[in-house]
Amino acid sequence: MPTQVQLFYQEQRRIGRVDRQFLSLVHDGLTREELDRCIQRRPQLWSRYSSYRHLLPTSASVPDSGSQSALTRQINHMESSSHEL
Repeated sequence: MPTQVQLFYQEQRRIGRVDRQFLSLVHDGLTREELDRCIQRRPQLWSRYSSYRHLLPTSASVPDSGSQSALTRQINHMESSSHEL
């Protein structure tokens, strides 16, 4: 049975992994509209990133490079690999 301190640091590492995944999505071209859809779909996971919304480009300002399907796959993987916050 893990101690309370071990559980605390496990959770901190998990939160750090989720934050790094989010920043990776931002780097790969996450748009405001995509973040809004994510927040609507899973607010317990995504609402913590709502303060980034004004920093993200809109989908109209991002040229369609065909990478949106890869970005959608990354988002789905992030949601499936993360546990309840």
